[in-house]
Amino acid sequence: MFSANIALGKNAYQSVTYNSNTGAGKAVDGLKSDLSYTGGQCALSGSFLKTATWKVDLGDISSIEHVTIYYRTENNPWGNMNI
Repeated sequence: MFSANIALGKNAYQSVTYNSNTGAGKAVDGLKSDLSYTGGQCALSGSFLKTATWKVDLGDISSIEHVTIYYRTENNPWGNMNI
């Protein structure tokens, strides 16, 4: 089954970012091969924050079956080490 990335390249917003290079646009650019702090492909919130608001404007009303979120894992396999 094909799943289209309907958020790809859309306008995104994040309430707090770590710096100007780690904003919400990183989450909708389609890049996910380097999920590390220094990889330049992750949207990062401010240090030691427990919450941040993130939004994407899909531009239209859409029927969404599922959402996939890729977390920063420092390129480790997902598990207890990156909770």
